[in-house]
Amino acid sequence: MCEVFTAGATAENISTLVERIPRNLNTDAPQDAAKAVTNGLACVAAFARLEQDFYKQIARALLDNDAVSVALQYVNAPVPTLRAAACDAICALSSNALADFRTPAVAQGMTTSMMSSVTTYLAAAGHMHANLLCLLGVGMLIVVDEAAQECIASSSLDVGTLLGCMRRHDDSDIQILASDIFAVLVKNQKDKVAQTMRYAQKNMDANLKYTK
Repeated sequence: MCEVFTAGATAENISTLVERIPRNLNTDAPQDAAKAVTNGLACVAAFARLEQDFYKQIARALLDNDAVSVALQYVNAPVPTLRAAACDAICALSSNALADFRTPAVAQGMTTSMMSSVTTYLAAAGHMHANLLCLLGVGMLIVVDEAAQECIASSSLDVGTLLGCMRRHDDSDIQILASDIFAVLVKNQKDKVAQTMRYAQKNMDANLKYTK
């Protein structure tokens, strides 16, 4: 539906669109409310993918209206379609060449939030597509986010999630994305990754000993 209206979009239309997306929707909100947010985020993604020079005003409007912040609020949504829409919007914004969305995304902790989201929902039913989009977003941002590299490399849960995706996940795209992210961590945070893996192994050995 969004694609039908993109050709005639104006900065004012974009401002209205972003403003009308509800913020901080409760997890027990009516299904219609969650669907409205999902549709709004899908439109944000569609507009963010308009990268011809003619659409610079559209990209600028998305940036000025802080579309990044709106999408960030739903990367941990328990509804798979809503979470996927938020992650897709972030990916579309992060890849847009007409405006710098990556700087505010990094400043707002987008990289670590998306990685944490994958860790939270890795085994959750119905969330595979959202996890794929989350990892895609992490892969786009982590190369320019040194603080996130350090944070993720120091998290045994996040490192464990990446290793699990690389070794045991059924989806080859998720395996590849996780491998690429892990490679960035090893390249730039090798000592922290090694320390985290040693710590995780030590805890695993201790737990096995305790349960014998």
